[in-house]
Amino acid sequence: MIVKEMAVARALNLEGAAQGIERAKERAATRFDDVYALTVYRKISPACEAPKDEAAARSFYDKTPKAFTVPTSIRLSRVILPADATVDGESAEPWLLKQAKAISGGQQQFDAAASKAEQIYKLDAQGDVGWVALSDDNVILRALESANQGELVGPVKDGDYVYLFQIAEKRPGQLMPWSAVSGVAAQQAVRYCREQGRATVHENVLKKYGVQINENAVRGMFSKK
Repeated sequence: MIVKEMAVARALNLEGAAQGIERAKERAATRFDDVYALTVYRKISPACEAPKDEAAARSFYDKTPKAFTVPTSIRLSRVILPADATVDGESAEPWLLKQAKAISGGQQQFDAAASKAEQIYKLDAQGDVGWVALSDDNVILRALESANQGELVGPVKDGDYVYLFQIAEKRPGQLMPWSAVSGVAAQQAVRYCREQGRATVHENVLKKYGVQINENAVRGMFSKK
């Protein structure tokens, strides 16, 4: 996340220069100028205004239910391994498949597989990772969204990593009733507008300047040689 914020700041600096937005001379040589990036962000972000009255707020609620929906959340355990890792003489994916079969058959506990994987890979948490809101759109979270409480999901390969998940508990997403949110609907409308605007601006500037985050390289910075 830190690297992404730096990349966004750099892209905003470039966008500010492209649009001729004034910058303090004493900071002209600063490549990651957060102050200037914030100035550019504010100039190119869409304006967000609160609904004028309760009727307008209710209209926003009816038209934008996503802004008032609590996402599905799960209590999640996982095993994560580099796809090229070797465990007990096997590559990661077939090893995880064997663990999944043993766990499903009752011959092994999920925590035992997580403990074994932790001996191989320590950069990310193994085992219980707590409650996770399924609010992002990617292949792994879509798979978890469709799974039921108590089920295993995986092995799932994503990029250079392979995963095995177990869902301990699941709380379905739900739209909050108007009676529960009417008092804060106007503030939520502004908050939602800003969240969407921020995501759009970040996506646009990163795409415009060809920025891609190499997550494996970031992880590699912290690996022990």
